[in-house]
Amino acid sequence: MMLIVSIVVAALALLIAFLPIFSLRKVKRRLRLVEARLAGLAEEQSALDKRAAGSGEKVAAEMRVLQKLLVQLSAQRAQQTTPATAAPASSKAAVPAPAKPVMAANQVLEVVRDALNEEKVDLFLQPIVSLPQRRRRYFECFSRIRAPDGSWILPEQYLDVAKRAGLMGAIDNMLLFRCIQLTRRARKGKLELGFFCNISGYSLADESFFRDFLEFLGEYPELAQGLFFEFSQKDLTTGLDHRDSLRRLANLGYKLSLDQVTNLDMDIGDVASLGFKFLKVDAQHLLGAVRAGDIDMGELRLALDRSAIDLIIEKIESEDQLLEILDCRPDYGQGFLFGEPRLSAEAT
Repeated sequence: MMLIVSIVVAALALLIAFLPIFSLRKVKRRLRLVEARLAGLAEEQSALDKRAAGSGEKVAAEMRVLQKLLVQLSAQRAQQTTPATAAPASSKAAVPAPAKPVMAANQVLEVVRDALNEEKVDLFLQPIVSLPQRRRRYFECFSRIRAPDGSWILPEQYLDVAKRAGLMGAIDNMLLFRCIQLTRRARKGKLELGFFCNISGYSLADESFFRDFLEFLGEYPELAQGLFFEFSQKDLTTGLDHRDSLRRLANLGYKLSLDQVTNLDMDIGDVASLGFKFLKVDAQHLLGAVRAGDIDMGELRLALDRSAIDLIIEKIESEDQLLEILDCRPDYGQGFLFGEPRLSAEAT
């Protein structure tokens, strides 16, 4: 019995003697684990810093675009040679605004310039739905100029004035900037939505603007998944050759939409070769052409299908009109029947 007690006492003594060594080894192991974790955190921080730097560069690039825009506006402010009156331009989509007295062209011009300088250009969205399901798939983007009293000046009030003053490029720039912000928010929220952004004929014909425009978009290929560009048929038939510019834009991965189509007697294959993936026709115009026998809807539909172009019929206002339109087998519909233009924060 005494022998057993002696062995236990000796074992305890040895354990007590080596305990500091065991504790030290344990501490060292823990230190190595902490060091490894710190190294991992350092790598993660480095990756975050790189991503932040990349985001900073993107923001800086966008700010350079806006800075260039403001410089252009400052230079144009000194000119102010717009006549006192101007005929109103047509608008694709109207939106209710507070009643206000009719403004002279020089007053409208001043409001537009101030709005661009102070970034008071609001983005309105109108839904584009799949037919016949009526599921919201896309939105068309419209710019609205905010007046000092909080009301909005609609395109029919400012487009002619802006064109004469050479401000359409500035308006297009601001609309593009807003659309890019919106597209990024949608992607961040994993929303499967696309946004149609109109580019005016003025900007299309401005080689300097369009060159910078292409260079800017080339830096953000991820936007092509949700940002589509619209050009009116009228702007493409002005006698100027825009084919190379359109193809370069399409080669960056961006889809194009041929808007405000009034002449349906066209080479659909040629339109597709320029990068157009959507064709937009006014509901009344299309139905009128079908009723008059000016167009064979079956042949048009086959030509569009062969070229992988989707047909969007816009300005659909009533259920009765929709029933007749569905016989034309459209891919998508747009109009007040499905929703009026709303501020971007409300629309999505």
